[in-house]
Amino acid sequence: MLAGLKTIPAELHESARVDGGGRGVIFWRITYPLLKPIFLVLLLLSIIWDFGVFTQAYLVTGELGNRDELQPGHLRYDRAFTMPPSYGIGSALALILTVILLIITIGYVRASVRQGAIQ
Repeated sequence: MLAGLKTIPAELHESARVDGGGRGVIFWRITYPLLKPIFLVLLLLSIIWDFGVFTQAYLVTGELGNRDELQPGHLRYDRAFTMPPSYGIGSALALILTVILLIITIGYVRASVRQGAIQ
């Protein structure tokens, strides 16, 4: 985020202040539109990383925890390895979550290409 903020020319903010724009107007009219691609990339990366959080939560709690608030990794583990084990449902969930992550990753790559990070 800091790198994105550093890429915004100071002249834009200065000219907006000279024209009488307040902090809110400057943020919503200049800063936010220029940082929107960075917000998109950060959102997609956060979603991708959140799908991979299994080990940390499992080690901290020592069990699956509240079954009403299962994360995708915990749900797969719960379906596949608790008694009675249902390996088919666990592998089907893993396949579905893999397809979802693939779609999100394609969105991330497209956003990166639009930003010019990947040539």
